[in-house]
Amino acid sequence: MNIDEQKARAAEELANAKARVTAELAREKADVDAAFGKASAKTHIPVDKLMHAAVGLVLWALALFVFHNLWIAAGVAVAAGAAKEIYDRFHPLTHTADFMDFVATAALPVLNSVVLWGVARP
Repeated sequence: MNIDEQKARAAEELANAKARVTAELAREKADVDAAFGKASAKTHIPVDKLMHAAVGLVLWALALFVFHNLWIAAGVAVAAGAAKEIYDRFHPLTHTADFMDFVATAALPVLNSVVLWGVARP
């Protein structure tokens, strides 16, 4: 086998490996989308959005515990949601950026801060 045949064979093997990896990533993404894209039976809200809302509330509660300030706590949750979506935007092979994910993460912490501020202000 001469050098040109070896190069051609190596290029073909590389192309086949790339195709296999791309197909595997597509199957994994489809599996994740199928698992997290479905809506909850009770609320008709996608499970992914419910998970974002739960993480936002947990971050808000932890920040409220640490900083004892409603607005800082809301800011922490909003910043975390924005950072996650920015990260997703720059990693398109493994993540999908979605503005509504940001909204799901940030909405309840901000709403909680507004309501508690309205109730607790002097």
